[in-house]
Amino acid sequence: MHPFRLAVLALALPLLAGGSAGAPPAPVDAGGAAVALVPAEGERAVLAHFWATWCPECTDELPLLARLAPRCAASGVRVVAVNVGESREQIERYLREHGLALPVLRDPNGDVWRRLRARGLPANAAWTPGADAPQIDVGPRDAAAWRRALRDLGCAEVDP
Repeated sequence: MHPFRLAVLALALPLLAGGSAGAPPAPVDAGGAAVALVPAEGERAVLAHFWATWCPECTDELPLLARLAPRCAASGVRVVAVNVGESREQIERYLREHGLALPVLRDPNGDVWRRLRARGLPANAAWTPGADAPQIDVGPRDAAAWRRALRDLGCAEVDP
């Protein structure tokens, strides 16, 4: 194949896959608008908790995140829950039934989660300014581990 065609193909493949090379994944809000997971100006970090209603470990962590997310916002750390593969109705029903209020984004087909290569749920990804890629870990965290992780990102208000 001609070198020019190879170069065009190399540039086009990331666009066909849903983004530009190196672009962060973008889940969607309740209205379907893409939401960037990289820190906005003035933010220290963004932490995304990838979860599903069928995952008991994932949902065990949501009440703690619902309490800590507003506290972390004051420190410039945005905490969001990203549901993987479920409908808006399923998510809203689950949050209502469990009395949870926290920012929830959707990854309807699991594309964002797969692009991160997280390999399981719950999965957590943290983006910080200037980092080449998010820090990713998979598996449940207890309250102490969540507090350590959020404190490491700059959240000053994580202690009980």
